[in-house]
Amino acid sequence: METWDPAARSPHNWAILNESDVPLRRTGLGCGEDKTSVQYGGEHHLAPTQQSGDIARDYEIAEAGWHQAKNDKAD
Repeated sequence: METWDPAARSPHNWAILNESDVPLRRTGLGCGEDKTSVQYGGEHHLAPTQQSGDIARDYEIAEAGWHQAKNDKAD
């Protein structure tokens, strides 16, 4: 059964902007109208240096008013 509604807003890459409209990050998949993004964490996200970067990214995205759905290979 098809669950995707072609009339719905399409998710795609979005630039996440700060208060001054300066790009902070880009979403892999997101909906700018709803300020929602999907993050997929592959195995490289298990490395300590990558985890530090991910934490910084998550903070910046939250500060910009965006919500994240985080997924990994188990999802």
